[in-house]
Amino acid sequence: QNHLMLLAVLEFSHPATLLNFEQFDDVFSNELNNTRPLFDMLVENGKADIYQAIIGMTVFSAGHFDHKIKAMFAIFDLDETGEMNRSELSTFIKSGIFGLCKLCEMPRPSFSGI
Repeated sequence: QNHLMLLAVLEFSHPATLLNFEQFDDVFSNELNNTRPLFDMLVENGKADIYQAIIGMTVFSAGHFDHKIKAMFAIFDLDETGEMNRSELSTFIKSGIFGLCKLCEMPRPSFSGI
């Protein structure tokens, strides 16, 4: 349920995918008591990718795998067709890999390595 609430917040508040701290805090403060640590782990050139944050929060949150997958699908099905096209799938995979690498402090692969 929290993931669906987060989806609603995203749809209405910030169409941009790269957020400065103030924007990031506006989006995620209802989900996190302190947004600074997550922002600091994801920040690159002063901004954090909202999709990387969503995937990280979803992967590391409590809940059933099926619910998490459904929430991710709803978030990344940007054109709301009920299917993920190649572009949406690419965004999902790249955001997941890059965000989880940052959160786990692992080296990030190159785009060509994905």
